[in-house]
Amino acid sequence: QDADGEILVVDRGGEVFRIIPDVAPPAVDLGFGKPGGNGAIPELSACGLLTEGNEAVFRLSGAPPHARATLLVSNSSIVETGHEGEIVPARPRLSRKMTTDESGEIELVLPGGGGPRTLYVQFRIEDRRAERRFSLSNALRISWPESSEAGPRTAPGATDGRFSSRPRRDRSGR
Repeated sequence: QDADGEILVVDRGGEVFRIIPDVAPPAVDLGFGKPGGNGAIPELSACGLLTEGNEAVFRLSGAPPHARATLLVSNSSIVETGHEGEIVPARPRLSRKMTTDESGEIELVLPGGGGPRTLYVQFRIEDRRAERRFSLSNALRISWPESSEAGPRTAPGATDGRFSSRPRRDRSGR
């Protein structure tokens, strides 16, 4: 599955089929990153669905290994340009400090359901080799669609702004 929620399937004859869900992807890339010491902007990407009963995986990549990173989260956006770079989440209501792994990545999982709701997120990463000693990931607008099920409008833990992290799987899927 790719960042647009598309799934590619190959049959035994080598024919490739693309499966496209009939719901929007979990996030929209808003840009506005600031390069790190390697000259590249750390990438924040999303894969999965935030509909009821599903989840989406958000991955920061391209940051330095074992670097301190702060996730900035807000329910509104404004591009604040200054000596810090361009920060999209307006007056972040939540900031969570984390550390990248040996590959310079962080993986977060958000449960689906409980929408509609929108959050704006971006990482600020400490990077000694970067200008002003930090970089910024691209910003994402994360959207939970309106829940199709009757009942409570808020699923426990689904829309309270909390991000849960889970152990990173190796490339073989384990």
